Amino acid sequence: MERFQAEDRDGLRACLEALRVGEAGALLASEARLLDGTRCLRLQARASGAGGAERRVSGLFIDVSATRPEAARLTRLAEAARVIAWEMDLASGYTRCSPNAARIWGFHEGPGSAYFERVHPEDRVMARPQNETGVGDEREYAREYRVVAVTGEERWLHSRGDVVCDAQGRPVKLLGVSLDVTDLKRAERAAVELGERLERAQQAARLGTWEWDTLTGAATWSDGIYDLLGVPRRAFAPDTEKWKQFILLEDLESVMTRVGEALERGGEFNFEYRVRRADGELRWVGAIGRVDRGPHGRGARMLGINIDVTERREIAEELRRSERQFRSMFESAAVGMAQADTRSGRLVAVNAALCELSGYTREELLGMTYIELTHPDDRSVSLAERQSLLLGERDHASYEKRYLRKDGGVRWVLVSVGLVRDEEGRPWRATAIVTDLTELKRSEQALREAQERERACLEHLPVGVWFLNAEGRITYGNRAGQEIWGGARYVGPEEFGVYKGWWHGTGRRLAPEDWGAARAVRRGESSLNEVIDIEAFDGVRKTMLNSAVPVRDAAGAVQGAVIFTQDVTAWKEAERRLRESESTLRSFYESSPLLMGLVDLAADDSEIVHVYDNGATERLLGLPRGGTVGRGAREFGTTEEVLARWIRHYRLSESTGQPAQFDYCDVRGGGGAIWLSCVVAHIGPSGNGRSRFSYVAQDVTARKQMELELIEAQAALRRHAARLERTVEERTAELRAANEQMETFVYSVAHDLRGPLRAVTGFSQLLIEDHGARLDESGRHMLARMQGAAEFMDRLVLDLLAFGRTAQAEMELGPVPVARAWEAAWFQCAAEAERTGARVEVVGAPLPQVRGHESTLGQMLANLLGNALKFTKPGERPELRFRAEEKGDRVRLWVEDRGIGIAPEQHERVFRVFERLHGARYSGTGVGLAIVRKGAERMGGTVGVESRVGEGSRFWIELPRV
Repeated sequence: MERFQAEDRDGLRACLEALRVGEAGALLASEARLLDGTRCLRLQARASGAGGAERRVSGLFIDVSATRPEAARLTRLAEAARVIAWEMDLASGYTRCSPNAARIWGFHEGPGSAYFERVHPEDRVMARPQNETGVGDEREYAREYRVVAVTGEERWLHSRGDVVCDAQGRPVKLLGVSLDVTDLKRAERAAVELGERLERAQQAARLGTWEWDTLTGAATWSDGIYDLLGVPRRAFAPDTEKWKQFILLEDLESVMTRVGEALERGGEFNFEYRVRRADGELRWVGAIGRVDRGPHGRGARMLGINIDVTERREIAEELRRSERQFRSMFESAAVGMAQADTRSGRLVAVNAALCELSGYTREELLGMTYIELTHPDDRSVSLAERQSLLLGERDHASYEKRYLRKDGGVRWVLVSVGLVRDEEGRPWRATAIVTDLTELKRSEQALREAQERERACLEHLPVGVWFLNAEGRITYGNRAGQEIWGGARYVGPEEFGVYKGWWHGTGRRLAPEDWGAARAVRRGESSLNEVIDIEAFDGVRKTMLNSAVPVRDAAGAVQGAVIFTQDVTAWKEAERRLRESESTLRSFYESSPLLMGLVDLAADDSEIVHVYDNGATERLLGLPRGGTVGRGAREFGTTEEVLARWIRHYRLSESTGQPAQFDYCDVRGGGGAIWLSCVVAHIGPSGNGRSRFSYVAQDVTARKQMELELIEAQAALRRHAARLERTVEERTAELRAANEQMETFVYSVAHDLRGPLRAVTGFSQLLIEDHGARLDESGRHMLARMQGAAEFMDRLVLDLLAFGRTAQAEMELGPVPVARAWEAAWFQCAAEAERTGARVEVVGAPLPQVRGHESTLGQMLANLLGNALKFTKPGERPELRFRAEEKGDRVRLWVEDRGIGIAPEQHERVFRVFERLHGARYSGTGVGLAIVRKGAERMGGTVGVESRVGEGSRFWIELPRV
């Protein structure tokens, strides 16, 4: 690959990649130039075997240097774009075109049939609008098709148009333009031929040749110079001054400057200028030649040829003008457009619409291949279409695929690709028009989802829904409808008798024409909630509500019907039971011990009139039985104070819309008094400016007596609680003093024990060193165990001292940098971490500050770090992480490990003094975590652990944040 020129390598790689992932047996070709530029090789290769890395590729290189065009640049500059404007009447099909159409394919205006007769037979269906009278939902016409020119040759047109609607929004006309790509190619070939003629004219060397001796001033030129200047041959002797007179005044200074530069520099020269011929015509002249140097090193002789390049410049200007027009159309197109090199697949031109569609800038797209834009799942489609074009199976392709945008989004597109060939018929460029189909795809998906939702909604409705067509035949029944009938029979009106039904409560059978469905379809009659007794297809008797509504078109004609069925068997049964329960309820209402009734309250609150009272009201209040209706409350001896209370709560319920509750004592004649708990509720207006209310009251005299007794008991309980609280405070003070004495005692005992322990350890060590040889194995073992026990006891004493210091020492709390406390803890444990090869990570630098005691915090972190290094799974390196988490006005410090873990039920136990969960398997005194808890408590903080057996532990210390 390195032997080929860099700009051709991508083409070879794309070809090989297409062979690797494409279909087996596919033949692909690509061209590339050698580094020295002497040869151009064409690779023809074929793949065999399964796809992927194991596929085998075989091929050969062919030297195509002799057939490669040497005027490629001139060919590209010769491309031109010509446009045909047209309009089509959608009602009649009559079509008018700009004069370019008559010149290209012999059509200017006429009926649509005559227009499409000039379209290639294979493209006529595709070239037409959707129908003869309109374009349906298509509001933009875009087609690419071939036409047969007057001469019989084929031309390609790219046509685009917009729909024009009348005031009512109906499509009436198509307006558009067609781009003749064929004429651009012809202009390109003409430019190539012109270049070849210019090259042959240069090789002739005697046409318009001239020579000028700069030392003597002598000049000679051929007859072609006279022809160029438009004067008779030999009209005057060759003379540079005469020659200057024909040069356009605006160009003379530039020409003489170029001549002076050529004489100074020597070698070859090539420039153009304008001359005014003798007949007044302005022509462009190209001067090509060389300068021979004299003995002094400066130019002594100029010789060369003059060529009339007016026609070439005019053609070039026309090409540039056409190219600008084409570029303007290319850039302003509403759809994405691009050109790609057929050998490498790399994009060589893109418009703004494609940049917006893909999310890439123009510069980014020009560095990519079309395969890179394609979604990975659709790349095989693109490669297959490319292969079809390169093998000459067709010159155009149109297919749908997905683009992968720069931001990761996916867009559906319609890609229409046309193949552009060079003058030798080989694939050169692929021109693509990319239309965004994403919204269309989304609309299609939304329509499908809406249909699915509609179907799902119908299937889940609790009401049966049936559809009938214009003939009255049942076409659909949802699940609820089929459950009501125990199945479905999709029949017409004449066969409705298979559905057994009777008018409810009459026993009269429904004939086929009696069903609401038949009446809706045949007579356009609507029926709502007809109660019908049915016998379902499974033999079950039911009662249902049946409704039928005809469906009409815009003209009012019946096109079908919709039937709604609802099983009301349970409702009808409930109605029967309701009637039975109503009688029972009325009996209960009358016999209830609760006072219940209805009253009307006058608008001015002047009176409460009883509408209904149950027996309890009359019994408890001593009211006459059956004599309360229509009478005011004052008539029954109700005092004004009680009356005002009832009115106040009635109005409260009316204003809030909620029931109002209150208690009161009702005193009747004879000195009797009862307590009532009442609930009143506003029902609504009752006429005559009054409002109606309901009331329910309960005799709570016994409860009120109990409440009074309860109030007295609560007062006694509060007095007892006060005495108990004083006792607790006294006992707490005594306990606190005892704890302080105990902690002092433990500290003193632990400190005094270290002396004997050091003696035991020292004498044991001397005994081993001085008399170890005289002891047998059992003696040495017992001595070692004694020494180990003494060392353990010493560690335990040290831990107790540390615990005592933590519990008793005076602490002056202040800002503590967590990073500094961690460094102190790490210093204590660094040797053990190095020995075990631990991996320790500090997360979230810089670490915050907390309010506490620095040395105490360092010891607490050292204890947690030591535990994490110690309690590691056998054969594994310790892995630790330290981090700080800010939680409002607190900071939580985490020490996390991946060790053996702690069962959830042991989480609280590990912080107690002398608690060791793992016995002799792991060394320790069981005081370290107790020190951590005590230190946190002394600094106003808390500690905790999150852990599971086998999953590691996460210990935390939470302290106030600075």
